Amino acid sequence: MKKNLSLFACFLINSVVFAQKNTEENEKAIKACINQLFEGMRKTDSLMIKASLSSNCRMQVSYYDKAENPKMQTDENPQKFITNLGTSHPKIYDERMLSADIKIDDNLAVAWVPYEFWIDDTFSHKGVDIFTLAKDQSGWKIIYLAYTRNKK
Repeated sequence: MKKNLSLFACFLINSVVFAQKNTEENEKAIKACINQLFEGMRKTDSLMIKASLSSNCRMQVSYYDKAENPKMQTDENPQKFITNLGTSHPKIYDERMLSADIKIDDNLAVAWVPYEFWIDDTFSHKGVDIFTLAKDQSGWKIIYLAYTRNKK
């Protein structure tokens, strides 16, 4: 009986350690995917930006217009986003991840990422990015991005 209990305890401990390691590796890979998007924006590198997104990625931005009315803008074409941010321009677009709260189940993850957005050395706005990512054979890809944009 003691032997069976000891084997079960070893199995349980190994399972927990493996699950924890697997989660940490996935969290690291998810952060790397998001950072790849941000680095691509900084470098105006459309290939780097595109590599972080799934081909059918959807995007939405939530903001307030000048009259303080809540608005939601949807962009179902990631190529426009890639072109706008990945085409060379004189200023550096620097989105800075402040933290990341990541939840993972199998090959699906959600990341809540507060950010600040700087243009060169000037603060532009802040908000929260909400990324939904899926893991395929090539790794984690962003399949959905919703974000807030707050200039206050």
